[in-house]
Amino acid sequence: MNTQTHRTLRFWLAPLTLALCGVLLTAPAASAVPPAPWHVNDLSGDDSNDCLSAATPCKTIGAAITKSSAGDTIHIAAGAYTESLTVNKALTFIGAGAANTFVDGNQNSRIFDITGAAVTLQDLTLRNGYVGGSNTGGAIRTNSPLTLTRVTVITNTAYWGGGVYAIADVTISNSRFENNTASGPDMSNDLRKGGGGLYVT
Repeated sequence: MNTQTHRTLRFWLAPLTLALCGVLLTAPAASAVPPAPWHVNDLSGDDSNDCLSAATPCKTIGAAITKSSAGDTIHIAAGAYTESLTVNKALTFIGAGAANTFVDGNQNSRIFDITGAAVTLQDLTLRNGYVGGSNTGGAIRTNSPLTLTRVTVITNTAYWGGGVYAIADVTISNSRFENNTASGPDMSNDLRKGGGGLYVT
């Protein structure tokens, strides 16, 4: 390569390098990933699906919880789901209406055990939750903020807080509590006992 050619290549490479640097410096920052809308359907679902659309839903709510991240929403199709669920991250659960989506404890387990994160339940029914002995919260036990919107809590049993036992703030709107039982005696020396439908402390 002669000297003149060498100088010419250096002349064109320098502007090219600056141009590329300009692109890198001015590229917009990546936007945050929006919360995922997970889907559950007990009739058409399969827990091996990606569960990211109504066409490829999970079969169980538990599987959707496992796949989800904090801040996500889980859509639960009409149907009856017999499950005992632990929720340790902030999630929103939306059913197809309290007359259509049922989460059932089958009279042998608590339905939702919520630990350490705010949870919202909407448009579904929680029924037949049960915990024996001196355990609390037949349908729901929570130590984190809880919101219930258009939720029916029916026929649940626990020693304290037959329907819901909460050591946290609870916000309830357009919801119904019916036929829930607290089996523990309501004694003046232990104020925690009682609360058939709801106990909040």
